[in-house]
Amino acid sequence: MYLAIFFIVLGLAFAVFAAYITQLGHTAKSWPSVTARRLHDGIENSRTKFGETYSAGYFMIYEYTVNGEKFTGSNISFSPKSPSERRYDGEKYKDAIEVTAYYNPKMPQISVLEPGTNKRNFLMMYMGVAFVLIGTAFLVFDI
Repeated sequence: MYLAIFFIVLGLAFAVFAAYITQLGHTAKSWPSVTARRLHDGIENSRTKFGETYSAGYFMIYEYTVNGEKFTGSNISFSPKSPSERRYDGEKYKDAIEVTAYYNPKMPQISVLEPGTNKRNFLMMYMGVAFVLIGTAFLVFDI
């Protein structure tokens, strides 16, 4: 029974989070844009359990102004990206001093450089639903 509850709770959390970032990505396409200034960027490195270092992808911190108030952002996209896609972001933005940032007009501290979604957003939601279904099956069939 505990395993079933675990699967249901995990699935719900995963599906709700995926729905939230999918909704952000979708609505960001209609957000106003501003010119943002790159403050800092680089390559995120991670370590395996064996101590090996590998590149996890590119990150950027940028600053933008809305109605005279300065904000910083770090979202390149609300869509999940593979490490190779994130490294491509590094190539795309490496020489950029200024970039276009899209900000939420109701909460201008939320911004993104690439509005929209991709197939992985929906895959994450489906995975969450699958976990809920597995947990429900565990409860129903007393597994």
